[in-house]
Amino acid sequence: MRIRLGLGLGLSTLAVAGPLWAAEGDLAGLRASPSIGTAPIAWQYDGDQGPSHWGELAPTTVPCEKGTHQSPINIRTAPHHQSHDGLLVHYTAAPGHVVTSHHTIEVNFQSSESLEVLGRTYTLKELHLHEPSEHQLNGRTYPMEAHLMHRDETGHLVVLAVLMDLGTESASLSAVWDRIPSEKQEEARGLLINP
Repeated sequence: MRIRLGLGLGLSTLAVAGPLWAAEGDLAGLRASPSIGTAPIAWQYDGDQGPSHWGELAPTTVPCEKGTHQSPINIRTAPHHQSHDGLLVHYTAAPGHVVTSHHTIEVNFQSSESLEVLGRTYTLKELHLHEPSEHQLNGRTYPMEAHLMHRDETGHLVVLAVLMDLGTESASLSAVWDRIPSEKQEEARGLLINP
């Protein structure tokens, strides 16, 4: 399945506009942390391991203290009269493994699902969820937000954020809910999901 998205066409496209801007703006040079794939760094949303201390947790987290582009981001929309074809999404049903981590539910992918940003290809590595949404659209917080994490061959990251509202059940998310492991750090294999 090949989907071509244009900016400014409605809520779902506005929700993906933020990551497109970040991918081509000041955050384009970000690379995957050397700690990815090794022991996780303990962090929290409050207390001694909360946001005001994230830069002190490990050498690889120093940018959290010194960085100027931090979450959450309030995406403010404005009328946009020109389409933008710089984002192409290439998703089909793909095998995934559902994992419960310390903070969220993750679906890890080892497939060729990808997206292109202005001609550069990024492979889908992970989907994880935030409840409520991490980001806002025009000051509104949504019930849930999905982050689809992508990496290119040189380690650059692009996150496609999808803000979710209450409504019709999603078959893909329902398949994830049905496979959530009962214990943290366990993994459920055999999921086939179209992100």
